[in-house]
Amino acid sequence: MLFRSKMAGFLPESLEGTLALRRLPLATSAGILELTLDTELEGEFSPEEISVDVSVSDGLVKMPKGGGRDLHSIGAPADVVFVDSLESGLATRDLAPPSPLPPIALNIDIPQTVSLRGESINGVLGANLDITSHQGRTEFLGYAEVERGWIKIFRHRYDLVKALASFDATREFNPRVDVKLRHEFKTAEFNVVIRGDLNDPPTPEFRSEPAIYDDAQLLSFFLGGSPDDLGRKPGTGAAAAGAATRLVTSQLTGIVQEIIPLVDVLSLETSDDSATPDQLLAGHWLTEKVLLAIRARLSQQTDQRTNINEATIEWWFLRRWVFEAFFGDREVGAADVLWIRRF
Repeated sequence: MLFRSKMAGFLPESLEGTLALRRLPLATSAGILELTLDTELEGEFSPEEISVDVSVSDGLVKMPKGGGRDLHSIGAPADVVFVDSLESGLATRDLAPPSPLPPIALNIDIPQTVSLRGESINGVLGANLDITSHQGRTEFLGYAEVERGWIKIFRHRYDLVKALASFDATREFNPRVDVKLRHEFKTAEFNVVIRGDLNDPPTPEFRSEPAIYDDAQLLSFFLGGSPDDLGRKPGTGAAAAGAATRLVTSQLTGIVQEIIPLVDVLSLETSDDSATPDQLLAGHWLTEKVLLAIRARLSQQTDQRTNINEATIEWWFLRRWVFEAFFGDREVGAADVLWIRRF
């Protein structure tokens, strides 16, 4: 920490300096995160306004480990005070004595210099936010966004196509969020779109390319299922059974992960000539683009060219480009480089 200040008598007129934080632990509802920041500060002080500019030149946010907490019973929070009406609460606030401080203007500039790292999210944070506070009222103007990253939801890793929170001079912390997530399956591209105000949470929209799936199927993909498990035989009954299978499998994956943390992927698959799932796949993501898995066939295999158990690897090295290889207990193996185009 290093600061220089210009003084007018006993009062500062300006302030500039640097502040370095190293692995500062911060408690959040999800756990303890670690914050590392290198920042530059400039401030101007006058009877009319206190202005502070904060620029982050480098940083790292190490996200908490684990995936959430147990639900709590419903009841009145112990730290909330209820008033008779909203008007009386506002009247009490308006009667508060005025603040002796002049207006405070804070500008936070993060030019995509802070990295987010964790088990469930990776990306780069950028932001430019103006915060003004005076007489107990605070306004927010600007934006914050996460780019060049991914997020893991229900065991699927999504590319962060867009993750933006924008503030339009609101007098409360209520950003408008604009989020688009994308996951590339073998047979479809799956997108999740979320748009709306944070304080009035919008309903996620699910889209696919090709657009051949109904709402129940799209929801099952979001909850951990996969369009790759649908098989090739059409029919409403088969689709409903497939959706139910994926929902059960997504729940089973969570149970298995408690016992075997290395299992990231667990799915029932269908071969080309089968109407019901006849293969079990269990795998672990070595990186966000490399999957190592074991496939076990559940039915009797009379063809000696078909493995009963085999190890597979997938490497998604470019968008829609994937390298696949497998080798099994009957000494049958192959490798392919695929470019996926959907119609």
